[in-house]
Amino acid sequence: MGKFVEKLKKAGYAFFGEKRWNKIINKRARRKNPERFEHFECFGDLNPDKTIYLIRKPYSIGEGLLSIFVYVMGRIDYADRNGMIPFVDLEQEGVPSRFARYFTLKTDLTREEVYQSKNVLLSGNGEKPVYPGWCNWINTEFNEQKYALFEKYVAFSDVVLEKLEEVSQKILPEKCLGLYMRGTDYFALKPGGHPIQPTFEDLVDKIEEFLEREGLERIFLVTEDINMYQKAKERYGEKIFILDENEFVTDYKSGEMILEAAERKGSIDEINMTYLLKIILLSKCACFVGGRTNGSSVANALNGGKYKQRFVYDVGYY
Repeated sequence: MGKFVEKLKKAGYAFFGEKRWNKIINKRARRKNPERFEHFECFGDLNPDKTIYLIRKPYSIGEGLLSIFVYVMGRIDYADRNGMIPFVDLEQEGVPSRFARYFTLKTDLTREEVYQSKNVLLSGNGEKPVYPGWCNWINTEFNEQKYALFEKYVAFSDVVLEKLEEVSQKILPEKCLGLYMRGTDYFALKPGGHPIQPTFEDLVDKIEEFLEREGLERIFLVTEDINMYQKAKERYGEKIFILDENEFVTDYKSGEMILEAAERKGSIDEINMTYLLKIILLSKCACFVGGRTNGSSVANALNGGKYKQRFVYDVGYY
């Protein structure tokens, strides 16, 4: 399915152009299900002097945890700039939200109160982005601004903070160069409109430069690609630290999206937890080297511009 969708999107982009293709898709979706689009609702008489921005489960992005997180932060950014009160409710069709296990919203509003309020704008297709900030898709800039917004509205859940304290003692991220490399589905599918990812060889010079410049002896490596890990381990040996020996995808099947392959390894909730912990640890490293994806975007945002040195591989899109 992932391979077919990517081929369709590439063909649409090539024939119509990205903006026109997305308009065609949205127009078709609006006819089939107008409820999916951003619109106002009056649920009751509460909070007549406030506008609540109800952030719903997005329809136009993947199911990955960080895809959802970046989407939510972009919508919180939109609410903040337009004087609205953001509220996150990603429950839909009886499926529990993946967001709520890992993050909490800093708000006094309850779900019951939101659904009795007078002025509620529901997020959905057709919504307006705001720039620069979290809406800059897979953008690794504006990190002080992004972190300030995160701090204002969002916190990690207690279970995340508890596990983070435990793994931090193993990795010691403040003494590490953080190295983030994506392979597998990016290399196999070359997904249209997504940033081109580096090989290990593309990053070696920057890794060497930062290790020497900052006097670092540890590399915290985040990758799902077993081949990437083996190359890094062969070159740097005991300097390489990883969070979990079971984190690599060793049975990737051509045409899959990475989430499909990862789900064969066990509980998606536990996979998401481990991945989020790795991203937070990357954000706490002394330096950063890596490709441009949602993972690197979030790591840089949570770092808030405090890396001593950073290099993000950016040579365009597939």
